[in-house]
Formats: sequence, C-alpha cells, structure tokens
Amino acid sequence: VDVVGATQELRTQRWRPTWQVTFGKPLPHGFELRGTYFGRYETSETDDPLASWLQRAELELGMKVRENLGIASGIFYELKDNLLYENQERRKGVYAEATYNATKSMAIVVRVDVSETFKTVIDEREHTVDAFVGLRAKI
Repeated sequence: VDVVGATQELRTQRWRPTWQVTFGKPLPHGFELRGTYFGRYETSETDDPLASWLQRAELELGMKVRENLGIASGIFYELKDNLLYENQERRKGVYAEATYNATKSMAIVVRVDVSETFKTVIDEREHTVDAFVGLRAKI
C-alpha cells in the first residue's frame, strides 16, 4: 500500500488536500489486483474556468503476458465538482490497457475507456469511448 499526500492552493485562496492511495495484491497464475483512489484539483481538463475538484477510484486486474508486455482491465468511478459552475459530474466506466516496456525507464501505454457521464445541473448524460496512447517514464 502506498499513500501520498500534499495540499494545493487555488486562486481563491482555498486549500484542499491532494492525496492518493494505491495497493497491489499478487494473485495466482501471474495475475495482480490493483486499486487506486485519489483526489486533486483539475485545472487542464475541465469545463470550469476556475477548476474542478476530482476524486477517482479504480479497481484493476492485470497480468504480464511477457517480460516486457502487460495487459490490464478495470472499472472506475469519479466525481468532479466544478467549483465556479457548482455542477457535479459523475462518471463511471470500464477500461482496458496494454503496457509495453520499451526500456527500463520508459513504457508505451495504450488504453481505451468506455464511460457514462452524468452532469447534474444541466441534467445531461454522455456515453463516450476514449482512446489514449502515451509514454510513462520512471524517474
């Protein structure tokens, strides 16, 4: 179990904790159960001009296919409070991910999320499929 904590201050002089809790449990036949729960300010991926307070929980089952290739699938639930608009977004979904360790310090990650989002103030539901390709560095 890993626990990380800090604080963030926003332009409004409002302080909130930033935190993350993760765990991993090896299972038989090379599988691993992992979980993450975090909370933080989100300023880049938000409709709110001020910021959003994001909390997200993930539960994932993964395995190593080869020494340098891992696959995983999981579920997630997140709450995003838009601070200026006073709207809450509730998002839930499933995801699948493949990680290829290109070097000891860099991995290529491909991920697909299928989710449903409910925006409370405007009473809107969205169904989305998102695909991500990225690099993960160990520093």
